[in-house]
Amino acid sequence: PEAVYSRRLVWGGVEEGRMETNLARYLVKPAAGSIKPPSGAKDRYTITEDKALLDYGWSLWFKSNKVKFGGDKVWEDAAQLGITGRPWQSMKERWKKTLSHKFNKDLLNRYQAAK
Repeated sequence: PEAVYSRRLVWGGVEEGRMETNLARYLVKPAAGSIKPPSGAKDRYTITEDKALLDYGWSLWFKSNKVKFGGDKVWEDAAQLGITGRPWQSMKERWKKTLSHKFNKDLLNRYQAAK
């Protein structure tokens, strides 16, 4: 998988009217302490993990707004990158059941604000 960058890279550039050149500053890294998820059968996602998944989603969307978040490959890559340290199936389900709604609402708000 390729490097993943935070959505702040693009939004910051839009707000400031220039493109950031220090890409390392916006590189999405695995959530702190996410290499090994907390113990237990049904561990809740942390805010940090949700933020990492949303940043990953924005990064993919900016590369191609035709990205298919429902596909396995997107989440297998996320697991390989160590975005949360959780299995790809878990991240896919978290996106589908919780984060996709937040992502779509944010996208709609930004689209309407740009009009």
